[in-house]
Amino acid sequence: KPSSVPGFVGAGRLAEEVDEKILHADFVPFGEVKDVKTPLDQAMQKHLSFGFVTFLEREDAATVMDNMEGAELFGRVLTENYTFPEKINGGEQGWAAQPILVLSQGAKSA
Repeated sequence: KPSSVPGFVGAGRLAEEVDEKILHADFVPFGEVKDVKTPLDQAMQKHLSFGFVTFLEREDAATVMDNMEGAELFGRVLTENYTFPEKINGGEQGWAAQPILVLSQGAKSA
């Protein structure tokens, strides 16, 4: 039975070319995407090299981690990490106690 708690995936060290549309397109095959955010550096008008993808179901976020490890996105290899945020959406429903799955883009592949 799917959980009613959304799943979060963080993507770090993103290539400059990666935007919310690209993240959505890469992650939607794994489940229904609720939201995609790539926070902007207001002075530079570029994203801050990271983004967040929220799935309607936590299981879909876990599927991303099972399938995206080692994949490439704009020439950078994705690796997985886990983090516990202090606060997500005000800590509603205990989300602050839940891990976020984080895909980090490593160095460009050869």
